[in-house]
Amino acid sequence: MAATYRFSPNGALDTIDELTFVTAKLRESLDALTGQVNLFITANEGSAPTSYAEAQTLWNQGHQEMDNSLRFGSDRLRQILDEYVIGDRRGAQVFGRSI
Repeated sequence: MAATYRFSPNGALDTIDELTFVTAKLRESLDALTGQVNLFITANEGSAPTSYAEAQTLWNQGHQEMDNSLRFGSDRLRQILDEYVIGDRRGAQVFGRSI
């Protein structure tokens, strides 16, 4: 059985927009969390602020990895879309010459 594939340029654009939106929302969430952690650290003493600061470092690393992955996915999808459009135009030119 042969595999069939469908590609929607508009769907790709929508997905790129969604990935961009999610990336921005994750950044906003991490910034808000960082603000709350900083307030906690400033208002408290003992080992808890140090533990929170260490956890924040891990959250930041995890966010950076997720951000990189989302950006990579968005960039690759943009490349796929660009190649699809080029191929579609070439195909239209070939068929246009044969008429």
